[in-house]
Amino acid sequence: MARAKAVGPDMPLMDSQPKVLYLRVVLASMQSAPLVVLRAGSSPGLLWEMEQAVRTLQPERLLVFVRNIKVQDYNPFANQVKVSFGLQLPAIEASSVMRAIVDRRESPGKAKPGFVAFESDWRAVYPPLPSTIIRTGYKDFSKAFRTPLRPVFERHGIS
Repeated sequence: MARAKAVGPDMPLMDSQPKVLYLRVVLASMQSAPLVVLRAGSSPGLLWEMEQAVRTLQPERLLVFVRNIKVQDYNPFANQVKVSFGLQLPAIEASSVMRAIVDRRESPGKAKPGFVAFESDWRAVYPPLPSTIIRTGYKDFSKAFRTPLRPVFERHGIS
């Protein structure tokens, strides 16, 4: 099975799929989705996706998911978004030692997990995910996600 190496106009793509068709599929998916979630990171394809989202979407339809990324990797991403698109992403502090003790999925060097949401004027807001003391597997993320995403869900009529 062929694997994608990266996505974007200047990056290589799967050998079995024409690049232009793939990029059209990504753009069509963004346009038809009620909410687009990009995960903060450092790949060149992510910046291409961010460019398309900023260029074609209403700000309220875009979320940037911050999880399992070191602060030293998030900061260059936020800076690149500012330089390339004029958007000021919030500064995100590292998880505390206590938070890492309570939730083993976090570590003090990583950014506090959460979602960057955008207001209609592209002003970014960052409600971090609440820490969970009792971990029951992936289901415990459900409650942690609902809390910071409640305003986004309400705005989009998602219950």
